[in-house]
Amino acid sequence: MERAAVHFTPVTLELGGKNPCLILGDVDIDLAAKRVAWGKFFNTGQTCVAPDYVLIQSDLKNHLWRG
Repeated sequence: MERAAVHFTPVTLELGGKNPCLILGDVDIDLAAKRVAWGKFFNTGQTCVAPDYVLIQSDLKNHLWRG
């Protein structure tokens, strides 16, 4: 930004932060997994809202990560 400002060159500053996925309660786990994957890989993950990590109820964890 500093180097661009000296030359009055326009730049885009990305201010995206961390984006957790929160999975709780009575949820369709297969649908949730598809939506998390879609969010991460949409536009090759190059979006401000791409999920970084999943927070999930402990009793649902084995259903989501059944690999």
